[in-house]
Amino acid sequence: MEYLTQREKQKLEVLEKKKLLDYTSKEWELRNILRDIETMEELAKDKPETIYTILRYCSSNGMNRVIDMFYIKDAKPYHIHFSTNRVFQKRVQTSNGFGYKTSGSGMDYGFHLVNSLSYAMSQFLRLPELDGYIYHHEWF
Repeated sequence: MEYLTQREKQKLEVLEKKKLLDYTSKEWELRNILRDIETMEELAKDKPETIYTILRYCSSNGMNRVIDMFYIKDAKPYHIHFSTNRVFQKRVQTSNGFGYKTSGSGMDYGFHLVNSLSYAMSQFLRLPELDGYIYHHEWF
């Protein structure tokens, strides 16, 4: 787990000995970060070529959207979800539909999300030469 600071590693050792109901808010945050790292590792292992996006919600003025991402492996869809914005710098929205909240207009925000994910994965895999073009994007 080279993605964690030394202090977070020490907290993780304590966390493994505790019950879920005894977690503090900071411990839950650390657990979510670990879950996000596992998601990145799973994406790196599965190596999907195409990331699909679904528009879950659009505001009445069209300026805010909630977009969900998934990929298909062995004829099964796998949802891409990050609990925190530490790994993937997008905000998760759940009240108006599950997915990532984007604001603004005038561009393809599905492509923007997939490109941002590709860039985050190229940094995660330590492959800066890919420069964010790991995955293809398609609307579902």
